[in-house]
Amino acid sequence: MNNTYNFFKFQIHSDAFAYYLMDQGLNGRKILFWSDVNHSLEYISSAIGCLKSGNTIVTSEFENWEDVENVLREVDVLVVSPYVQAEKNKTRIDKIKENIPEMQSSK
Repeated sequence: MNNTYNFFKFQIHSDAFAYYLMDQGLNGRKILFWSDVNHSLEYISSAIGCLKSGNTIVTSEFENWEDVENVLREVDVLVVSPYVQAEKNKTRIDKIKENIPEMQSSK
């Protein structure tokens, strides 16, 4: 994103994500943010929105898919870019659906 952020815009984005989570009934949950770019303004404003809505942020480093499966079974919500490659010709969402079919994705 090539926009200039200031505190006002940051608050608007973090509030919007917080309201979205609350509107979906997602408060008081454990939410995993799985991102390769955890220093972006979008990531940080989403994380703050997550906290504003009363949720707990879970972060993790994954060595293999067994680690991924273990962490995903402990969280209530997963925030991930659906297009990030997990391996050749498969996105992370594809791998999650393949290995943990009970997890439902939404766009």
